[in-house]
Amino acid sequence: MGKEKYSIGFIFIMLWLCPFMANAQDDKAVRQEYLKELILLQEKPSSHDSFVGFHDLTWEDWIERTGELPPNYGVIPSIPFLPDPLIIGEGKENEKVTTMAQWESQREYFKEQVKYILSGTFPDPPTNLKAEILSERTKNGVSIQMIELRFGEDHKAKLTLEVFTPPGEGPFPVFMTQWNHRGWAQIAVRRGYMGLIYAGADAKDDTREYLELYPDYDWSTLMARAWGAHRAVDYLYTLNEVDKSKIAITGHSRNGKQSLFAAAFDERITATITSSGGTGGEFPYRYTDERHSNESIDYLVSRRTHWLHPRIRFYSGREHKMPIDQNSLMALIAPNALMFSSSIREGGGGDPWAIEQIYTSLTKVYDFLDAPEKLGIRLRDGEHAVSERDLEAFMDWLDIQFGRKNFPWDNHLSYNYSFEKWKKESGEFIDLSKFPIQSTQNIAVNVSHLEKDQEK
Repeated sequence: MGKEKYSIGFIFIMLWLCPFMANAQDDKAVRQEYLKELILLQEKPSSHDSFVGFHDLTWEDWIERTGELPPNYGVIPSIPFLPDPLIIGEGKENEKVTTMAQWESQREYFKEQVKYILSGTFPDPPTNLKAEILSERTKNGVSIQMIELRFGEDHKAKLTLEVFTPPGEGPFPVFMTQWNHRGWAQIAVRRGYMGLIYAGADAKDDTREYLELYPDYDWSTLMARAWGAHRAVDYLYTLNEVDKSKIAITGHSRNGKQSLFAAAFDERITATITSSGGTGGEFPYRYTDERHSNESIDYLVSRRTHWLHPRIRFYSGREHKMPIDQNSLMALIAPNALMFSSSIREGGGGDPWAIEQIYTSLTKVYDFLDAPEKLGIRLRDGEHAVSERDLEAFMDWLDIQFGRKNFPWDNHLSYNYSFEKWKKESGEFIDLSKFPIQSTQNIAVNVSHLEKDQEK
């Protein structure tokens, strides 16, 4: 009798679980089919790069090693426009952020999603940083030091810095950028900033070794470089001559991308300028297409395979299924100062309309945090490269943000249309009570009535 009860109970449990098990199997089968599509679409990528991560040479290697599957696109929300940073669970709960507690929860969600889809995971800050001055000289009153930071297990990880300290007592605001932007730092020094360049760029990249030294993390190349920027900030915090409330980072092109990662995950960076970062910079993934000379996800994962996490490829052609976009990443920087700059005509990411959509979306966050003046945009004419006048404009904006100058900044928009703005200016109003809900069977009748009304 006891065995019969046990058997009957087991049968009931299995019957209850069957629908869930079937759904799980169906979900896995659907996701496997999606994976086949993604592999077929890019069977022979024309990659300029030789790896996707420390453990894997190709995306297929990563799939085989991890067993990763794309999401079930049929059950996750479609968000065709930029995700609203002040909506929790967009497409599902649609809960509006109205309190700081909700905003902190939203920020944590953004961090998790950015790590999962874009940057990958990365280590906690090291606790054993040490610095060695490799060389020191003075030129035109500016102290120039070459410094090597060492940290991590057995101090195997390193980061090379070149630090320019202007004449004077300080403390100085800091202008931080990457190794190939040395000229940018020199302009900042002339404007009274301490300049710092770090070896996290194609020209000199100490951070490449981090992928091997920290193999338990699945970070992308750009995130490793951003983490290197954090170590530079660690060093700055040891210097009395640094004004720690005024640390800025900037970078151009792919360095603009990494600058956003750096600022999003380190609040000590109090001002950020991304210059012509393209897709993954000031340009959203949703509004990309090679026909418009943009870097789409398809382009990035086939030609710049290690810049971002391999998981980003799951959203190639299905960008509207991404739960986040670049405005979500940038929202992590708020309320610290943020400006993005780009050319209106450059190839690879010069769509001013899309960039302005990012700006408009972020105004909601900065307004909510009572820091609207901390958000800036500057669209210039010309192509991808910047000129000295652009850099001087960057310095003007930083001077405003750091209280060194007091004049307004013009965030000029060319595409500032919105439906709400049109309704207000046109005076148009539709009384929805005059249009009761109709079934699809009445469409032809309703159209006929509408045409008759128009004829009158």
